[in-house]
Amino acid sequence: MTAGRGRADTDAVARWIRQSLHTTYDTVLREPLPDSLLDVLDNRDRPQEGDSVEPRRRS
Repeated sequence: MTAGRGRADTDAVARWIRQSLHTTYDTVLREPLPDSLLDVLDNRDRPQEGDSVEPRRRS
């Protein structure tokens, strides 16, 4: 990273990670990202109340 571009580079990486996780995780598991990952990303990706899928119960 170069001086002055740190925030822009960080935002680009966050967008890439977010898209990659959504593409892989949501497509394969059909579940939203866990709150622990959403907390790392910005709040605009957090699902609205009622939009999330119930987590699977382990048997």
